[in-house]
Amino acid sequence: MSDADDSNAGERETGTTDMRDDDFEWGRRNGPRGASSGRRGRSRDTFIVIGVALVLLIVVAGIVIAGKKNKDDGTASGRTTTTSASGTTSSGGAGRKAGCPSWPALYRVQPSALTKDGAAPGVYVWNDPFTGWHVRVVGGEGMQLLNGTMVSSGKRVDAKANPDGAAKLTPKGNTLSFEVGPASKPVGFDAVVGCQADQISFTFNNNGTALPANMVFVGDGNSAVSNPLVVQRASS
Repeated sequence: MSDADDSNAGERETGTTDMRDDDFEWGRRNGPRGASSGRRGRSRDTFIVIGVALVLLIVVAGIVIAGKKNKDDGTASGRTTTTSASGTTSSGGAGRKAGCPSWPALYRVQPSALTKDGAAPGVYVWNDPFTGWHVRVVGGEGMQLLNGTMVSSGKRVDAKANPDGAAKLTPKGNTLSFEVGPASKPVGFDAVVGCQADQISFTFNNNGTALPANMVFVGDGNSAVSNPLVVQRASS
């Protein structure tokens, strides 16, 4: 073998050795880095899964809370409302909660006397299946300051003056105390007792003295049998 052949062989051996050393060095430098990137990717995927799960939990909790509120109110959502001449709001659409027994038909009629002038002085009480109970006071002879209570067999009484400021209302649990001063037009309050109540009672006083039963009108102008007025929910 010539000196030239020996030289070429040495160069081939040296080149091979150098290439293997370079490959080893590249793997040593890049191997751990690749593993670290994989771990970061897996961690990022875990955080995404946890985030999606939290969002779903929040949505489900909101649906449960909204459903419970509708159940406690005893009413259904998604209704339209209109206001009559007597200031009473009535609803259309979904209606009251399914399965909630009605109040007696005698009370489920709005007094026609309140839609025109000349209504007799006294207190008018009626029920609307969608908006609850309504109490209006008409001033005149023998009618001064109305006060009294509304007591529910359920958990609470929610009420609102109609129009605003027309009545002083003091709710406490299942009892509502009220005070209404007669005005030039029918004024009073609206109240909701919820589906869980099966009985309510009204006590009406005229300036501290029991109001005669013939000045308490129920439904479409029928005189109440007695004062206090006790109403039992109709059988389902």
